[in-house]
Amino acid sequence: MTSRAVARFARFANLHFFGILGLFVVESICFSSAFLVSNSLPSPDRALRQNLAALSAARFSTRVAAPHARAASSVASSARKSLLVCLLASTFQKRDTTGVLQVAGSSEVAVGRYVATCAGAAASPSCEKMPVVLSPGDGNGGEGLHWKPSNANGTLIFMHGLGDTAGGWTELLQLFEAAQIHENTRLILPTATTRPVTLNMGVRMTAWSDIRGLSADAKEDKEGLMASKARIDKIIEAEIKAGIDPSRILVGGFSQGGALAYLVGLTSPHKLGGIVALSSWCPLGKEIEVSPHYVQAVPRILHCHGALDEMVRPVYGQTSVESVRNRLIDLGARPEKCQEDITFKMYQGLGHSANQQELNDLKAFLSRVFGSQ
Repeated sequence: MTSRAVARFARFANLHFFGILGLFVVESICFSSAFLVSNSLPSPDRALRQNLAALSAARFSTRVAAPHARAASSVASSARKSLLVCLLASTFQKRDTTGVLQVAGSSEVAVGRYVATCAGAAASPSCEKMPVVLSPGDGNGGEGLHWKPSNANGTLIFMHGLGDTAGGWTELLQLFEAAQIHENTRLILPTATTRPVTLNMGVRMTAWSDIRGLSADAKEDKEGLMASKARIDKIIEAEIKAGIDPSRILVGGFSQGGALAYLVGLTSPHKLGGIVALSSWCPLGKEIEVSPHYVQAVPRILHCHGALDEMVRPVYGQTSVESVRNRLIDLGARPEKCQEDITFKMYQGLGHSANQQELNDLKAFLSRVFGSQ
């Protein structure tokens, strides 16, 4: 082997060595970040926090680090992209997760803390007769999870945020139980399709539409939003065909999922029961054509926002609520009804996440909507 060949081989070996080392460092940072985030959770269960950190690191390894390891020639840019994806994904997902998912076979998913709650309440008849499982799918041929008790007369369709899945919001079933609506209310948790996200340097992840920026003047992906809206519209139609009255169908979501809920709820041809938006905004501005039937019956809207949210700033949420109120008033709705039925709640000390106080307010809202029959 010539000296030139030896030198070339050495450079190649160094590239691979430092490339793998760089990705290892990025993965370590992600694992540490996930561990720090998980340690901030309110749960006293240390094993739960460690499992969450391990899960986050495993997801990063399989979805980000492994593919980039095969592209040693672009290690530097891949490492930067991997770190950004890790940080953004952990930021956009709801971080105050208190439930634990356990796989209960290929056809159902059990919610860990909900099972434990029932196990500790032997005298509760609801725990004895209700199988505590979420079935796979959104109930209409798409990905996600759903809970459909046989005697249901109401439905909550809830959309996750950027980079998350239906599994990130399974504790809503616990909220149903706490609100005593679990025996008569369906829960549908769709999972968004995977697509390139401009904000994340084009990396593919679950998203209801592309996100091109976080500023107020960033151009929105109307085509992507409308495609996701069409999917949720079909789920609503299926629920109505199954016998659920439109006035007892709520649409809700976190962050980007909440934006989709605004779009679906305000433009629906049906007079829906209301909208829930957590850490979110109303998209597309004046391009949204608010359904005229909401003039006579103002939709119940609950918008919750963390005061320290740096991803979707609180002012975006406040502006969204005021904009919706003003649009309805301009169409002829009574101002006092718009003030009464459209609520904005701010939570001090909360960032782009959810906490127990917010979930309690959501529980009260669900009780008012679904417990009224």
